[in-house]
Amino acid sequence: GDDQKSSSMWERIFNVCTDMKFLGVANRFTTLTVQQVKPGVSGFRVPSMEDVMYGDGFVQTCDRVITISYNEENSNLRDFTIQKDRVSGEQLVERQVTVFEPNIGKFGKHMGVA
Repeated sequence: GDDQKSSSMWERIFNVCTDMKFLGVANRFTTLTVQQVKPGVSGFRVPSMEDVMYGDGFVQTCDRVITISYNEENSNLRDFTIQKDRVSGEQLVERQVTVFEPNIGKFGKHMGVA
């Protein structure tokens, strides 16, 4: 919850994310969060940071923003990009293909043809 009781949703998200980040930094652990994209964004299009639901508050607090989208050619693959990397300052917006088969626990680098 938002201890500051903000009225707008993006401010609530920002406050919760800021608190989570503070806890992670203070206790030296990594926090991974997942946020959906706005309605109407195609699952096959690589989402941008502006596509993140309540993204203003969420994206501001993140050190890295990684997007995942469906691969158009193979349902066992996903495409990902790195939209933000506060540490290196580098973006990787060209689609990178990764294996995504959660039913058998298979995730990772894709080697070969789709």
